[in-house]
Amino acid sequence: MKESITSSPDSPSVLTSGWFVASMALASMLLVFVPYGNYALLPFRFFTTFVHELGHAAASVLLGGSVMHIVINPDASGYMQYQGVENVLLRGAISSAGYLGAAFFGGLLLVLSVFRTAARTVLIVIASGAMLVLIFYIRDVFSFAVCFGLAAVIGWIGAKGSAPLNIFTVNFLAAQSGLNALSDVITLLRLSLGAQRSTYSLGHSDADAVAQLFFLPPVFWSVLWIALSLVILFVAIRIRLRLAHRKQHNRLAV
Repeated sequence: MKESITSSPDSPSVLTSGWFVASMALASMLLVFVPYGNYALLPFRFFTTFVHELGHAAASVLLGGSVMHIVINPDASGYMQYQGVENVLLRGAISSAGYLGAAFFGGLLLVLSVFRTAARTVLIVIASGAMLVLIFYIRDVFSFAVCFGLAAVIGWIGAKGSAPLNIFTVNFLAAQSGLNALSDVITLLRLSLGAQRSTYSLGHSDADAVAQLFFLPPVFWSVLWIALSLVILFVAIRIRLRLAHRKQHNRLAV
């Protein structure tokens, strides 16, 4: 007996399709050219910054350091300060974990977004993580507001939203995380080539920090992180397509 496959806009099978995720990514890129479109995307830039700084923090803790605090700035930049790690290689890994961590997280969401039943759990885990970061590592009002807002909105959707809304949210976050991870590291390349820095900048970027440790110019690390981010996202997309094809095949075989 074959299972019928619906194609309505609210169908979970449509919401988890690769074409749907690609269309959301394309819509996000086009929104930049719409008046005030950047403001509509600002919450997702904050989300990517949160993930970026969480990547630094996670690497710091895993490599034996302790996180002092995390800051998210109004222009969607941010920084994390830690202590307790003196080894040069480990410090380089911590500095690299922001951009690569954001790309990995975007790739992970792309893979998880194909599983309809996991959407609610994914959103609740993300919201819980934001609350834990808020409790342990946030010390300023603006960062508090951003983390609390992310935790509240994502947590509410995960706990109270319908299945289609949960699936849509995970897919949209996946598309935004992947795009913003690439956009941020390309911005880093521009900064390494001499572009004007943010007024909130501490005076150096992650690429500057690694360059001081390993005596290679910031542009080298920027290009390396762009290449690695592309590889991470490419592998994630391949895995997602393979899983989606397998799920479709199994559905047709029922």
